[in-house]
Amino acid sequence: MDNSGLLTVKEVAERLNISRYQVYRRITRGDLPAKQTREGNMHYVITEQAVQDYIAAGGADVLTSPRLEDLGMMRVSEVALATGFSVEVIRRMCKEGRLACTRGNGPKGHMRIPRSAVQKLLAGLSD
Repeated sequence: MDNSGLLTVKEVAERLNISRYQVYRRITRGDLPAKQTREGNMHYVITEQAVQDYIAAGGADVLTSPRLEDLGMMRVSEVALATGFSVEVIRRMCKEGRLACTRGNGPKGHMRIPRSAVQKLLAGLSD
């Protein structure tokens, strides 16, 4: 196998001036195409062309997560502040289904509440 033009995750991280963890995130999300070279500890190689294409597409800005405000989502603490309820009351309303929310991965994932659900709640409070 000809390894010329193939870079390791460490080499890509150095070239992009980011951490290896961030390179793995980009590979997992599909932002940076890579070929897995070994099962288990997930070793990847990335072609030189893929790195150049990634840089041309915006580089580090490609993975920048959208802000919650741009997604129309609010944190539980922000909803509590906007409504005057406590954080515990907002969480209970979400768990009971009285307030729409989404939850991150895992049993302790962060709750995010759509801004439209908060507006509907506030409209219901003013009636």
